[in-house]
Amino acid sequence: MNQFAEWLGYLASILIAVSLMMHSVLRLRIINLIGAIVFTIYGVWIQAYPVAMVNGFIIFIDLYFLLEMRKNKEYFQPLRVYPTNTYLRQFLEYYADDIANFFPHFSFDQQQDERQYYFILRDMIPAGLVIFTADEQGHLWAALDYAIPGYRDFKTGRYVFSQHSKLLNMSNKQVVFTTTESNEHAQYLKKIGYAPDPSMGSNVYRYRITG
Repeated sequence: MNQFAEWLGYLASILIAVSLMMHSVLRLRIINLIGAIVFTIYGVWIQAYPVAMVNGFIIFIDLYFLLEMRKNKEYFQPLRVYPTNTYLRQFLEYYADDIANFFPHFSFDQQQDERQYYFILRDMIPAGLVIFTADEQGHLWAALDYAIPGYRDFKTGRYVFSQHSKLLNMSNKQVVFTTTESNEHAQYLKKIGYAPDPSMGSNVYRYRITG
């Protein structure tokens, strides 16, 4: 029993530490909540009641903020910019290394005017950048679908790829294609509704608007 309690304490400590490494506030709160629950059980188990009480209080704090985050309705709005835009260039330079983790072959060329660049504003904060392009057959491709750290809770992606999306409505397209070479990006694509489409090529995913 003592060994079990010891491992419970280790698990709780690891969860708390991991939560503090999360860029996403939502993930931080969820993992921190789980850690606090485990710590509360640990405190009761070893009869360290001050530990249990403090972490019980943390549970209520995490639950409160999670409920507030769920209730808050964020304002989403696409903002089209052009390749010559100074902020666009600085944004891509600042996040270049992070973008390369998910889109290793992405490159920016101010002369590629056929691509459409959209910042996704969340409560007027440029939380993401989406770049659309069309191939010779007229298919719409998402050349880039990037959310900055701290806003990777799928809300931005779900806003872009939905029947209510102003972006897709403006393009008059019902299907969007994209490619990926990152397992993490592939998981994101599946989470927001993409499905693999081998008929279009290796690592190609298709999103079809429904509703």
